[in-house]
Amino acid sequence: MKFSFGGLSRTAHGTVELKQSQHISRAEFDGMGWVISVPASAARRRYKEVLYLPQTPDGAVRAQAGIRYEDQGKVLVREGDVRPGEVKLGGLWALLPTDPPGKYRLTIFIDGMPVQSTNFLVAD
Repeated sequence: MKFSFGGLSRTAHGTVELKQSQHISRAEFDGMGWVISVPASAARRRYKEVLYLPQTPDGAVRAQAGIRYEDQGKVLVREGDVRPGEVKLGGLWALLPTDPPGKYRLTIFIDGMPVQSTNFLVAD
């Protein structure tokens, strides 16, 4: 499976661009994202993104639509469907002011099985 991860920034034309990097600097990027190629399947499958933060964010953790918070806000989980025939999946995460700097890990699961994991650093 081909996997790409990196920082997200907005171009002058308003499009979002993914630049492969394991160092996500707030000065350079607005967030981070990933894309993975998966084998096509005739059946509907489930995927799950799990984002592990280095520590609990400062201040109150506001629930965002479609994201479940675990371990006092240190683990963020987002789930969805892989439609029949779909071969590319992706996700975008915004960097929030309350997100702590440090070492993060993102793990992608399909049908409960881990298929990709990456470690990265968020810095101010």
